[in-house]
Amino acid sequence: IHFRTLPSNRIRGLARTQEQFRKVSWDCLISFAGSRYSVPHQYAGKQVWVRTSQGESLEVYDQQGRLIARHQLSRQKGVTVLVRAHYKGLRREAPKTRVLLERAFLARFPDHGWFLERLTAQQKMNPVSHLRPILEMADNYPKEAMLKAFSLALEYNTFSHRFIRGILETERPLKIAPERGPTPMVGLPEIAVTCNLTVYRKLLQGGELV
Repeated sequence: IHFRTLPSNRIRGLARTQEQFRKVSWDCLISFAGSRYSVPHQYAGKQVWVRTSQGESLEVYDQQGRLIARHQLSRQKGVTVLVRAHYKGLRREAPKTRVLLERAFLARFPDHGWFLERLTAQQKMNPVSHLRPILEMADNYPKEAMLKAFSLALEYNTFSHRFIRGILETERPLKIAPERGPTPMVGLPEIAVTCNLTVYRKLLQGGELV
């Protein structure tokens, strides 16, 4: 009986197929393997599925399992891969998008409508471009850190996403939770053990224990 070896590329393909959950940023991008890839702007702020196959392509699916984007995987990290069609019509829907962003901000920070008003007044040309990244930061930084950054923005009368990001990165509020070590065993009875050292001396000398 002769056994034939299965093609290695078939097994490799199965091993390298991945499916993961991602959240689309407000600038219509998802992060994967150190790079960012665009998706249609209608999915900004939503959850999507990403799948890779053969380590070459990246496919993005919505919650109903419909394919909404496909990219060639970048061989370099830190690259942003954009498809212009994903942003088509975004400018036309800007007023609607701004309303949704403002609602999202007030839902997170109901007592900080003043910050929203001052940001809109100071960034008259395009407040949306500042509000989106600020909401992204709120997904990654503790609420206390965000509130402190808002207070400093008021103190310095500077309302922009760059200022908020600078404050957050300077103070570095993000902390990795320490790994939990082994759970100590408590409640065990303490036993005092004593032993005559002559026992070990007899063993070393080949003697017998009585």
